[in-house]
Amino acid sequence: MHLEHLSLENFRLFTRFARALPRGPLLIVGPNAQGKTSLLEAIAYLATFSSFLARADREVIHLLALRQPLSVARIQAVCHREATAQAAAASVRLEVRIIHQVKPATPAHTRKQVLVNGVARKMVDALGLCTVVLFVPQMLRLVDGAPELRRRFLNQSLSQAEPHYAATLLAYNRALAQRNALLKAVQEGRARAADLTVWDQTLAPLAARLMHARARALRDWNRLLTARHLELLHRTEPLRLVYRPALDVPDAPSQGDLFGGHGPPEPPAELLHDLNALTRHLHDRLAQRHALDIRRGNTGLGPQRDDFRFVAGGLDLAAYGSRGQVRTALLLLKLAEAAWYTERTGRRPILLLDDLLAELDPRRRADILEHFLQAGTQVLLTATDVETYPAAHRPRTTIWHLHQGQVVEAQPAAAGL
Repeated sequence: MHLEHLSLENFRLFTRFARALPRGPLLIVGPNAQGKTSLLEAIAYLATFSSFLARADREVIHLLALRQPLSVARIQAVCHREATAQAAAASVRLEVRIIHQVKPATPAHTRKQVLVNGVARKMVDALGLCTVVLFVPQMLRLVDGAPELRRRFLNQSLSQAEPHYAATLLAYNRALAQRNALLKAVQEGRARAADLTVWDQTLAPLAARLMHARARALRDWNRLLTARHLELLHRTEPLRLVYRPALDVPDAPSQGDLFGGHGPPEPPAELLHDLNALTRHLHDRLAQRHALDIRRGNTGLGPQRDDFRFVAGGLDLAAYGSRGQVRTALLLLKLAEAAWYTERTGRRPILLLDDLLAELDPRRRADILEHFLQAGTQVLLTATDVETYPAAHRPRTTIWHLHQGQVVEAQPAAAGL
């Protein structure tokens, strides 16, 4: 899978941008605040229809455009999908419009519109048409930041490769909002506790599908991550991702030692990987927790409270990892994520790597770069200085010099490489 052409309008600092993209590696060079990261962010937006960096969609609209009563940011690209055993090769024209409207005496409103080959489509139906793996330094917070960051990452990642995951997540969130509203009504005496039974029956299978998909993905990533870890760093210290689902399994062994005495019970693996058993468990626990949920006014278990942790040598990297360990763990996660996409879809993803080689010594830069170049069908990287990019790889790499959102110099890759 690769992008043939990209055009932007009013996205971040790009008022207008249009370029054909090379098939091979592309290095985007320039000082800070010239638009390098925003360029990668725009491409990632085509895959997930959201930004990992922005808290709200309106933040990606150019400031001058945002001052107008009606402002629109556009991202357009032609994505070529290589042939697989299941599907023929095809090119798809994707467009995302982020529309922000301000009307007198009404709150400002931001909405998105997705078009595939010029036809409007629901976002959940267009996910997976363009598959990317994004690394930006801000993602280091995945290791030690709040659980919602890791849940958001899981949702964005799985939505690209797991059929029906996004639609299930949407249905679950709607049902969860209804159950929470009913809990408040029961708490205030405006509804009966018995009415919760209907929502237990709705929520349980949806929650089970989401948690089953997350457990399976993390299991696969651990397999791929461990292989990459040993190969790349020549270490025997185990590195794994530990899933902490909000299942409420009181009789399971605790993870307290691993997580400093604060770990939840660890559910048995057979429960997580048996969809029917997981559905029954969730339904039973939701019913048993009615009184507790009514008292709290919200639903206390389910995928909205899930988490996962990065663990090396038996220790949680959020608490005990050095910056180097944290960065290495995230790089390895990205390699595992890319390999997983290839396994799931039959197509290698597009890799978007912001400042990948920073904080690495020259020998490790070359090793890590080679692994990433092999992992993606198209690789876009950024750097503030071309000298940080290994010289041996420069002849095969197209280099753009970016200044204030424009390519001011382009050096093509050497012919035949």
